[in-house]
Amino acid sequence: TRNSSSGINAEYGDVLVARTEDRAARNEMKEGLLSIAETMQIELDTRRDDILSLRDTLRQKQLAEEAARAAALEPDPASSPSPKPVSAKKPKSPKGAKKKK
Repeated sequence: TRNSSSGINAEYGDVLVARTEDRAARNEMKEGLLSIAETMQIELDTRRDDILSLRDTLRQKQLAEEAARAAALEPDPASSPSPKPVSAKKPKSPKGAKKKK
């Protein structure tokens, strides 16, 4: 029975070694994937910042163009006639007027 039990122990040892090697390989793969993910995140953040900067520049340009168009559509205050002043007199009430006979 010693031969069979030593065979089992050898197989058990082989299984433990295989598990340890598998765990080490998975941890190495995980570290590699984390490194790739970090690199991708940095690249994404950089590109996002570039896009947002370009978008802000375009938005500022559009706002300036819109303000210029609005200013061009407004009448020039020097060339437009001034509004007539409103009379300070109150309108006469019809009740206060005398009747003619």
